[in-house]
Amino acid sequence: MNRHNDAILAFQQGRVAEALCLLEELLAAEETAELWNDWAAVQMGAGDLGKAETGFARALELDSINTDATANLGLLLLGKGDSVRALPLLTRVLPALPEEQRKLVEALLNAHAANKPSIGNQPNSTTQKLNILVVHEGFPDPKSSRLDLRVVQMLQTLRELGHEVTVVAREAGNDRESETPLLQAGIRVYADDSERLLYMGIESKSARWSLRQIVEQTSFEVAILVQSFRRSLSVPEQYLDDLRSFSPGTRIVVFADELHVAPARNDGADLLACEQKADLALRQWETFQRAAIVAFPNPDDAAVLRERCDGMRSEVVGNDLQSTTLARVLQSILSITPKARAEEGCSVLQVEALFQERLAGKTGESRRLKQLECYVRLAEQLLAEGKPEKAHEQLRHIFGRAPEVMRVGYFASQVFIVLKRCYRKLGDLEMAARFLCV
Repeated sequence: MNRHNDAILAFQQGRVAEALCLLEELLAAEETAELWNDWAAVQMGAGDLGKAETGFARALELDSINTDATANLGLLLLGKGDSVRALPLLTRVLPALPEEQRKLVEALLNAHAANKPSIGNQPNSTTQKLNILVVHEGFPDPKSSRLDLRVVQMLQTLRELGHEVTVVAREAGNDRESETPLLQAGIRVYADDSERLLYMGIESKSARWSLRQIVEQTSFEVAILVQSFRRSLSVPEQYLDDLRSFSPGTRIVVFADELHVAPARNDGADLLACEQKADLALRQWETFQRAAIVAFPNPDDAAVLRERCDGMRSEVVGNDLQSTTLARVLQSILSITPKARAEEGCSVLQVEALFQERLAGKTGESRRLKQLECYVRLAEQLLAEGKPEKAHEQLRHIFGRAPEVMRVGYFASQVFIVLKRCYRKLGDLEMAARFLCV
């Protein structure tokens, strides 16, 4: 029998001090989620709930999806009356529990729901408590970028206001450590959206959840889609239309990192950079038109948007992200009638629907390259149909998604040939002539 089993046996026989001593010796040699979970369970059995909570939380820092530690921390918090932090943990871990334990946890959750007073009957309840979905390209890391810092601040403030928050991290990547603070704040977390990562040429074997399941299980009043083009496809492009289909009553906010503006013709910018900037501006505008409200951290961007489009609802969510600011913005959002789903999906994703057979079975880099080829094929089809403007839009997606492939090579030359035809069909001979030297 090893020392870990000795510790468990000692605890089962009531020798708590001996069990703790053995576990602490093992932890001094090597920290694991399993050891911290068992150490915390012994502390909880001994009645020291503070140390138990610390131990379970440390276990989740080492392994954020550890079933035992998630369930134990959730049950501990629920017993302390901290349902705000407990419920997301228990709800997330429920499907992974053994049948008997799952029935027990379900009974506890049902009892909690039955005893919970409605919002209107809660004392000193002056603000409507909302279910809010926040979708980001990954787990927000406040050390990595200004945008991620603002997202973290926003999540913290939403919890301080008492709202139930669910975060979808499209791609977990290597940032699992950024998940733990969210869980500890009582935020429900889902990561690695295998369905949408496939469109980006990223392989993910995670298939434990789907966006449809999430929104059908929880009625979200508000969804905040964080927009950045750092990862080829922005979150709103991939999620907004599906949210409209799965949850038509949800008001959708696009939280944009910056306003992208198409370059002027005479700004002297590199030709490839011009096409890329024009693509990002067009794609961002598509999502703005579909959203209920656009929110910017920069007030200058919000002002520019208001000037350019009278009637476009935009809000400024500044760097401070004070609770009063977010509360006002949320009330503004709730006053808006949710928009209907657009008849046509975002243009950058149309190749996925129109070339399903060509893309079927393709994964990773092979799929991404095949998508780029499909943009060219679609542009040629649109030119043949007498739609040069739409053809130009599809070609520009190559510049916006993969500018590195446009510098040299046979594929780049083929794109420029079709792009030159687009400009000629549009009557822009000056731009068409610029491609002679490319």
